[in-house]
This record gives sequence, C-alpha cells and structure tokens, in this order.
Amino acid sequence: MSSPPPLPGEKRKSSRIEIIAQVQCRTDGEVYILRARNASEGGLFLEGSAADHPLLRPGVEVSLGLLPDEFLDTEPIALRGRVVRVDAGGPGRKPGFGVQITGIGPKSRQRFLALLRLAK
Repeated sequence: MSSPPPLPGEKRKSSRIEIIAQVQCRTDGEVYILRARNASEGGLFLEGSAADHPLLRPGVEVSLGLLPDEFLDTEPIALRGRVVRVDAGGPGRKPGFGVQITGIGPKSRQRFLALLRLAK
C-alpha cells in the first residue's frame, strides 16, 4: 500500500501508512465505532463526520481499541489519544479526525508497530 500525499503544512514526524481497521473510540461516556484510514507511529486518521460524532473535537482525550481487519479474532490494540484535527473532507478526501497517540502500553506498542510494518 502506498502512503497518502502529505497535506499542506504537514507536521507529523512519521510517515502515514494506509491501514484498514475498526476502531472503538470512547470519550465522555460515549462509544463510537469508526474506521481507521491511515496510521503512523504518532497517530491515526479516523473516518467520520463531525455531525455524526459531535464529541470528537480538537483537544478531546479518547481511549481507542484498534482492531485491524486481518486480526478480527484477537484482542484490540489499546491506545490513548487526543483529537488534534477535524477534517471536513473535500474532493477525493473523506471527512474524519486526526488523533495523536498520547499513551500506549508496551504490549500494545509492539503489536501496533508490527501492524505498521505489515501494512507497508
């Protein structure tokens, strides 16, 4: 899979890698099920609209359970993150949320990095 082109003003330290995964996103007592479109060592882009997911706005802390499609029979990869960007989408670009990873345990980190290597 190829990496998406960089966005104007790109600030990330690691390259984005296209992935296909279901993500359980918890915040403020709500649970949303979203699709991850791409990921890097520092974060994820989750597809979805701000209208359908009103609690996901910049600065909001989230708990994530990442379940790659190839590994549906395993335990989700647990991550903590912060919404840093809400993208309304546009021509050829789906709307969604940029989430920076703020916490990940050693076992989850190992599994997450293995997923990124596999997806390259």
